[in-house]
This record gives sequence, C-alpha cells and structure tokens, in this order.
Amino acid sequence: TGVILSVVAYFLAKKYEPEVKNAIVYELNQHLKAPVDVEDINFSLLQKFPYASLRFSHVLIPEVGQNEPATLLYIKDLYLQIGLLDFFSKEYKVSEAEVNEGFFRMKLFEDGSNNFRFWKSSSDTTDNSFSLKNIEFDNFYYRLATSQNLEIDVLINKGEANGNFGADQFALDADTDLLVKSISYKGDTLYKSKNIEGKLEFNIDTQSKLYSFKTDKILLGEENVKLNGIYDESDERSFWDVYMSSVNADLAHIVDLIPIPNQEIFKTYQPVGEAN
Repeated sequence: TGVILSVVAYFLAKKYEPEVKNAIVYELNQHLKAPVDVEDINFSLLQKFPYASLRFSHVLIPEVGQNEPATLLYIKDLYLQIGLLDFFSKEYKVSEAEVNEGFFRMKLFEDGSNNFRFWKSSSDTTDNSFSLKNIEFDNFYYRLATSQNLEIDVLINKGEANGNFGADQFALDADTDLLVKSISYKGDTLYKSKNIEGKLEFNIDTQSKLYSFKTDKILLGEENVKLNGIYDESDERSFWDVYMSSVNADLAHIVDLIPIPNQEIFKTYQPVGEAN
C-alpha cells in the first residue's frame, strides 16, 4: 500500500508541478522588489508530508537600492509548503517555509536607508497567497552592519519563528539555538563565540521603525537570564536599549557575559558564589 501511495503521489506531483510552480512563482514575484535567481524548482507531495512543497534550490537575491549590488540573501534549499487541503482545492496558499543553509547580510546606512527591503509589506499588495505563519531555519548565517560601526555576526544552528510575516506590525515567537560569532562596535569586539538557547518574543513595527524583544528565561552562555530590549530606528538618532537580569547567578558566568573590553579588570580575580 505504501509503495502504491508513493507512486500515485509521485505522478500527481509531476502532473500538477507546472501549474503549482507557475502560480507560486507568479505570486512570489508580486511580492518582491528585487530580482531573484533560482537554479532549480521542484514540486513534491512526499518530501515535506503532510504538506505539498515547492523546493527552490540555490536562491540568490541582490541588495536593494545599490549601484553595484552584492548578494543580500542566499539559500541553498528553500521549501515553500502548502496544506494538502489547499493543494487539492487548488488554493495554493503558502503558510509554512523552511530555510536550509545560507546567509542574510543586512546593512543600515547613515542616511537612514538600507539594503534589505526586498519584500513588499501587506499594505503594498492585496494578495494573501503568502500569509507566512511559520519559518524554520537550519544552519543559517546572519550578519548586520550599521553606519554607526555596529557589526553582529550570528549562526543559527536551529531556529523556528512563528508570526504574521509580511504585515506592517506583527508579533513573533522564536525558538532559537544559535551561536553569536561576534558583536563589535567601533572596532572593539564586545562578544564572541556565545551560545544562546531558548525562546524569544519580538514585536515588529516597520511603520514606526520600532523593534522590541523579551524573554523570561534564556540560556546565554552558561547562565539563565531574563532579557529584554528595543531598537529604535524612528529618527536619525537610532539606538539600542538592552536589559539583562539573573537571579542566583553564578559570578564566574556573569563575568563571562560582561563585554570583553570590560573583562580586563576581573582578570586578577577568581569570583566565586552567587548573586542577583
């Protein structure tokens, strides 16, 4: 029975692949502000069961608004997933996505512009074929560089995010397992090789350019901490506020969480004990 179902699913996928591919690629292009280059596209009813999936291989998107654009986004394998009920009723609505290997390199410039707004917001389009609610990441590299000489390099080992992606304002829940490769500011390395594991809540407001995050408990390095912060990009004086607290914290671990340039004063000491 399993073999028969597999054969039927294979031939159904081959039969409907051109129709699904054309429909999804057309709607995808309606949402993009930048050209996208894809090496190959395949459709399957089995690969991501219980979803029908369209796999895009080696996806490249260039920087937005640059005279000589470099690659902004690269994804080795991108799966756009459609519920089987939607597929059989020929309503090709993408609600789930999976990103396997790649990178995203964001830049914020001094004049307030950026290189990464390649996706039209919900206010720019009336189509709801891409109402993404869930995205999974695997081995994905993220980099942010700002005109204020702040640089953040992160490797997402595993991650899952849930929210109404594409809306102008939305909440986002993220389950993360990532490595902070480095954070530097004006040439000083503040952090490097820090693991972060746990859940984070984000509130994204692209209209007012306010981005906040919080978590009641996350494993930062070897210490459980409560974390919240905000990034305000609403005017020329963009800024970050980050707050961290921990109860019964191991002092040795806390020293390790202090920015690297400030750790020098502790090098002649071996702190022992706990503190709030």
